[in-house]
Amino acid sequence: MSETTPAAPAGWYPAGVESQERYWDGTAWTDEVRPTAAATMTLPAPNDEPSPQKPTRKIPLWVWILAGALGLVVVILVIAGTALALGSAVGSVAGAKPATSEAAVADAETVAVPNVIGMTISEGRATLESAGLTLAAPAGAADDEVIDWQSVRAGADVESGREVEVTVEEDVAGTLESPHPAGYALTIYQGDPDNTLATLTVAIKDPNAGAAIAAANQFNDPAQPGYHYVAVEYTFTGASKTEPANVTSLLWDWSLAQTDGTLIGESNTTVVYPDGWNNAYDVNDLYEGQTGSAVVVYQVPDSYTGPLLATAYGQYVAL
Repeated sequence: MSETTPAAPAGWYPAGVESQERYWDGTAWTDEVRPTAAATMTLPAPNDEPSPQKPTRKIPLWVWILAGALGLVVVILVIAGTALALGSAVGSVAGAKPATSEAAVADAETVAVPNVIGMTISEGRATLESAGLTLAAPAGAADDEVIDWQSVRAGADVESGREVEVTVEEDVAGTLESPHPAGYALTIYQGDPDNTLATLTVAIKDPNAGAAIAAANQFNDPAQPGYHYVAVEYTFTGASKTEPANVTSLLWDWSLAQTDGTLIGESNTTVVYPDGWNNAYDVNDLYEGQTGSAVVVYQVPDSYTGPLLATAYGQYVAL
């Protein structure tokens, strides 16, 4: 059984001629024509039966509006969700705390730093260690040297185990209490410390020079009763190219001193020195690099048995 295509309904259809329509009576074309009107269906050319058109169903406008609104809402929700996810990730990084939290720092053991200034190195070390701290002393500092500074103030709260640096009092060399050591080279200048004339070393040549002096000349006087002769040798080295060091004038201010500060002046007796002992007058003026030695004889009390010091210009040198 074959199917037949139903005929198009009667009506005006394009006639195949521009701007004209022809009437279809439902079964065949008629001779009626008219100017083109808006056609609602596409028909076959004249003399052919038009194919029936399957009616189309229009979607109402409100449906399109609703669908568009719903789509817009979905897009907005997707964008908002993405932004929230990114914000959460960034926030988790920006707000991340270091491995050591404030609570952990607060819980760390702290101790108060004791005052160790005025203590010896050994005392200061023991005091700091008892507080849970360590002491860092200057290289070469002896245990009995006195601390005069600490790197962390007393009373400060610091983490247990911290190192506290200290320094020690420096001896003011050249004083009566702390004289320069034997053999120390003193710098002698004139007026300006930059105007150095010479360097000087002092040493005892003969602590009991009475016998040598008596043998040097039969007319030499012995030391006064209760005293003995001590010979001290002063060795100068010139340091100036333009201004010579005059040994006689430089020796004028030097004396011996006892450890209590009592001065011992040059002997007021006249003696002839043994051979090889230069008097200050025997030494020429010294220019840079030239060296000369002069001996001075002192009368020292027999009752004094302590060490002797040479002194001038407020400086003391052990002998």
